[in-house]
Amino acid sequence: MNWDDPAARAALIESVGVTEYNRLHAKHRDDSIVETVCGHAIRPVGSRFGRLFMVGDTGTAYQTIEQARDHARANPLIKASISNPPNPPGSKASISNPPNGD
Repeated sequence: MNWDDPAARAALIESVGVTEYNRLHAKHRDDSIVETVCGHAIRPVGSRFGRLFMVGDTGTAYQTIEQARDHARANPLIKASISNPPNPPGSKASISNPPNGD
């Protein structure tokens, strides 16, 4: 299957139906990932400009994989998150009715 050929994609959807086409296309996208950088899956794609490297779902593609990596690093999806963990038992914040009115 040539996923870069619109006529081939149209013929496939006609022969297998929308649900199967979507499954096959998702499998192709997953199988074509060459690496993941900062949460972005980088994969080669065909375009009117030739073969480019797509950076995740950003809609951005580059001529070289190094440019794609740089873009992914500059726009990470994976960020450190700070959460408020629950207060451990016995901490002042966890005592709702302190003894002796304290």
